[in-house]
Amino acid sequence: MRKTKYKIIMPTPDMVNNPPHYTKHPSGVECITIARHWSYNIGNVFKYIWRHKHKGTPIQDLEKAVFYLNDEIAKLRDEEANEEYYGGFHMQDNENEITHNKRLKKK
Repeated sequence: MRKTKYKIIMPTPDMVNNPPHYTKHPSGVECITIARHWSYNIGNVFKYIWRHKHKGTPIQDLEKAVFYLNDEIAKLRDEEANEEYYGGFHMQDNENEITHNKRLKKK
């Protein structure tokens, strides 16, 4: 019997548009489908937690998630401090106008 050598050629994954570690969740949902609905920091927290077991660097990915979570907490604390300092007024950077940030109570 004659032996024949066959080489199986696997397609190279598209690491830019469809990286495999983004679609390995059992739901089949791609990470970006959910992450794009949150702010930059929270989206990154979600992304790094989502893929932490699939990229080969689980501890590093979880540390990155913690970094972005801490950055979001610091940002919110800073916003709260500024709101207390300015009494609920803040500047709109894009329009250069002062607006009142307190919510009206419904009766």
